[in-house]
Amino acid sequence: MNSNSMGTGSRMPLRVTVFPKFLAALVLCAGITSTAAQEDQPEDTQAIVRRALIDNRRDLSALRNYIFVEDRVDNNFDNHNRITKTGTRREEVFFIDGFPYERVILVNGQPLSEATRAKQEERIDREIRDSQPGSEKEKELQRKAAKELQEDIEIREDIVNGFVFTKTGEEQRDGDSCVELTLEPRDDFKGKSPLRTLLPLLHGTIWIDAENGEWVQIDASPIQKLGRGPVYINETSAMHLRQGRIDADLWAITSSDIRLDARLLWDRKNEQVIRTLTNFRKFTTTIHILTPADAASGPTQNPQPPK
Repeated sequence: MNSNSMGTGSRMPLRVTVFPKFLAALVLCAGITSTAAQEDQPEDTQAIVRRALIDNRRDLSALRNYIFVEDRVDNNFDNHNRITKTGTRREEVFFIDGFPYERVILVNGQPLSEATRAKQEERIDREIRDSQPGSEKEKELQRKAAKELQEDIEIREDIVNGFVFTKTGEEQRDGDSCVELTLEPRDDFKGKSPLRTLLPLLHGTIWIDAENGEWVQIDASPIQKLGRGPVYINETSAMHLRQGRIDADLWAITSSDIRLDARLLWDRKNEQVIRTLTNFRKFTTTIHILTPADAASGPTQNPQPPK
């Protein structure tokens, strides 16, 4: 294999993954809630939220030029909301040809065993080989990406059309002056996205940087306890997202805290996922798979993110 802009050093074990769809959808919700200006809002607010939509879409694309570290904490709770189990995980996340990859570094504070690292290395090599240009795997990944993009667009449209946004003031967030907006679902909400049944049950507050129009924070939760008996969502469920300036080219999610306390028939969920993203570095690469004849003509370099 050959690689461009992949750095140097020992070969790293990697694991292909796709970001959890539920979290990705919530992140997109956060970016778009700041774009849903209503006609009765002042013109300056409309300008701010319109700019937030453009910048957010740019940043979603720009993130694919970076490598970063994600620390994750998973907490499980009992019926009295006491933590019964905690797990931690550290991964290095990057993109190759636009597809996300994650390299597991630590699990519960401990490095992976050599056997597990070797399995990761084998899996990433296989995924790269299978997804080379023109392959069926690449076509499958492209179809999946197109479907997710369409769903994301539908989620954006649902939020724009389904919520009322009200400017409530200004606050300082991370040293920047931010506009504060509350969001409430419309009574006549009619959605078409995968989250069309969830969105009308939420309300919250968002903050948008008044100078550059980027969203800075979003807090959202159920309006009340929803359902009863074997099907419900408790009001203890909540979502908190923070975004920050990484450098001149990127604003990105820096932390998320999502709590789900719900029951669907026999499936009870009372858990929390906390993510913290740090150590962003620019990283652009394209992988080229060599034929056996090409490989025999000279040494190759295995793909690896920079240390």
